[in-house]
Amino acid sequence: MNPQLARKLKKALGSDRFSTLETDRNIYSCDMWAKGQIWKLQGDPHRFPPDAVVWPRTKEEVQEVIQLCAQYDSPLIPFGGGSGKCGGTVPVKGGVVLDAKKMNRILAIDQVSCTVTTECGVIGSHLEQT
Repeated sequence: MNPQLARKLKKALGSDRFSTLETDRNIYSCDMWAKGQIWKLQGDPHRFPPDAVVWPRTKEEVQEVIQLCAQYDSPLIPFGGGSGKCGGTVPVKGGVVLDAKKMNRILAIDQVSCTVTTECGVIGSHLEQT
């Protein structure tokens, strides 16, 4: 990972929401894609780890991460709940995984139209419990 990109991401988000730790990188190396699960069974569970993982809390922080990754020509991989089945979050070229789970606020509930507006990190089962 480009050291300048790492420094700027850490400064933008804080050290508690930026990680290059091997354990964090391994967690985000695959979703529930069948081929990734086969790699795990074959003893190769972390074939494509990202260079870093970030956890923004606001859309402005997401915008800053996007701009920094573009500036340093780093792949950016969005990560939701991790239940994807298509390998779409596998960071095959490294890069930065942007985990949206800290963007988990319910913004509005409209009783009349039976709709809810949330941030992108809200997990359905959590919403159903609300």
